Amino acid sequence: MNVPATTGAKQEKTIEYFSRWAKTYDEGPLKRWFTTVHREVIRAIDPQPNDAILDVACGTGKALRAMAPLAHSGRLAGVDMSADMIEEARQRAAEIDHLEFHVSSADQLPFDDATFNSVTVMNAFHHFPDQPKAIAEIVRVLKPGGRVCIADMTGHVLPFPIAGNKAWNVIESVLTPQVNALSRREFRELYRDAGLERIEQLPASQAYHRCGRYVIAAGVAQLISGIWWPWLLATGALTLLLGAGISFPYLSKTITIGRKPEEP
Repeated sequence: MNVPATTGAKQEKTIEYFSRWAKTYDEGPLKRWFTTVHREVIRAIDPQPNDAILDVACGTGKALRAMAPLAHSGRLAGVDMSADMIEEARQRAAEIDHLEFHVSSADQLPFDDATFNSVTVMNAFHHFPDQPKAIAEIVRVLKPGGRVCIADMTGHVLPFPIAGNKAWNVIESVLTPQVNALSRREFRELYRDAGLERIEQLPASQAYHRCGRYVIAAGVAQLISGIWWPWLLATGALTLLLGAGISFPYLSKTITIGRKPEEP
């Protein structure tokens, strides 16, 4: 299937970048990061045996394959704009009967209204060229009461909010020109504008979230103590760097969950 005609030049370059990555996407250096996020999102949507679940920008379908034993009597579907990613996903899931894949953009989903119990987007929303339209499409294919769960870079690298999502836009635009990472507040506003309710936000990893914050707090305490014991300035700086190293991939990413209202 060809890339949808609505794709712009920037998005085409992004698709080409990820298509080159298709064969090694699941085995690359970011494997642990992706797997941790997948695990937290799956925990958040809590798949049931008969659930219908859609993963948008599914890549090689790794998260859907992890969900397959949980929603074993349901319908699992994945869409991605990269035909190479979808081909890889189909090969890796060839023996899973209730799993299907389609080449599709997020803003033109090839499904009927009110089809899925849950829709997920992991590590990809910042690449969507029309984010409000993508959310509208996700809401359209959700059943009443269904959940949308998006894990994406929001820039909360430290124990307090910073504009790290804007820095991420600059960093990743070097590789993929179509990028617009949102802040936590912008995600909440996007969800509300789309009519979603019961919005909540979680760290991409509870364990790394706690560990990173504790190490960063320890580093700050050492730096403050350095007023009296100067040698603690050096150890405090090293502790802060360690905390940032632990925290960055997880504290900087947020899972935003919302529900489509029940029918009256």
